Amino acid sequence: MIITWLGHSCFEIEGEHITVITDPYNDSVGYPMRSRGADFATVSHHHADHDETSWIIGCEVVSGLGKHDLSSATFLGIESFHDKKEGAIRGPNTIFKFEIDGIAFCHLGDLGHVIDEKTWRKIGNVDVLFVPIGGTYTIDAYDAKKVIDALDPHLSIAMQYRNTACNFPIDTQDEFMWLTKGTKMKESSIRFSFEELHKSSSIVSLEWKRV
Repeated sequence: MIITWLGHSCFEIEGEHITVITDPYNDSVGYPMRSRGADFATVSHHHADHDETSWIIGCEVVSGLGKHDLSSATFLGIESFHDKKEGAIRGPNTIFKFEIDGIAFCHLGDLGHVIDEKTWRKIGNVDVLFVPIGGTYTIDAYDAKKVIDALDPHLSIAMQYRNTACNFPIDTQDEFMWLTKGTKMKESSIRFSFEELHKSSSIVSLEWKRV
């Protein structure tokens, strides 16, 4: 299993037989849009920095709530909101739960609030969690930690934070990493097996690199 952070909330998840790309962005974000192939692309909500699928070649686009039984994978879209006022400010957000190679993934999209018990029970077991941490448009470092504590994944990967490519008015990863005692990785990719993943729990941020 290889996970590569492409920037913002966009990850390439490469399993043995399928590849999923999450929340592809447009060119307003600051990261380069370079054509990549994938089997599926998930879209948590229809804002331009999360739903630009034109550069993902050959993918089935997955969006919306409920169970999506597709050709070689099943995705569960779970209701949430882009703000703390049930979507009144920024609208709805879809949390996606899916499985690749026996590993349960959860991508929180632009989650804007701490999830309640009803929601985390719908999500269920999570091995790998992609969690926004930047604040302003999403939960911040402190609320992100609450969500991690509720879902208790083996691996939490930070997303949507300010760096040299993206100058949105959001936080860097520094406060989140200090708060969670996480690890700042120096690479943009992380590789692991099912067995390695289940040996411990960890929280990381990946280093985006312009290549």
